[in-house]
Amino acid sequence: MTDKYWSCHSAEKEWGDGIRGLSLSAARYALMRLEEGPPHTKNWRPQLLVLVSTDAEQNVEQPRLLSLTNQLKAGKGLTIVGTALGGTYLANYEQAQRADQALRKLMETEKVKGFCQVTVSSNLRDATSHLLQASGLGGLKHNAVLVSWPRNWKQGDEHQTWRNFIGTL
Repeated sequence: MTDKYWSCHSAEKEWGDGIRGLSLSAARYALMRLEEGPPHTKNWRPQLLVLVSTDAEQNVEQPRLLSLTNQLKAGKGLTIVGTALGGTYLANYEQAQRADQALRKLMETEKVKGFCQVTVSSNLRDATSHLLQASGLGGLKHNAVLVSWPRNWKQGDEHQTWRNFIGTL
């Protein structure tokens, strides 16, 4: 009778994943500790923000830049791979999602461990500026930026590629 009462009257509770909760608490604690003081020179690690461009189909134009990133970091530090899109967020939501998926897939292919971020703003220069300012969290912010030279910089003012590049720098 007791077993029957227990199975019928015990409420189903959704407690969530306990390990994930502990991981989140540990991550928050570690981020707060990073904010306590300036980093010691012996603890310095390359924390790279890698700026990549995407084409109309949201394919990354400079995929080998991530291979260089891995070589520079030597398995240490932080990597944030980001791309900037022009336009409004509401109009370009699906494009931003495709770009995010392309970045994640490329990071997996190149075996880059880190995070990706896509920003959308009215123009590419502003979107890149937002990406530079908003990437990272707490003490895990980039301390170096990697950006590749534009491919078609010699070919006229078609998309003002070189002007955007200089503006980014």
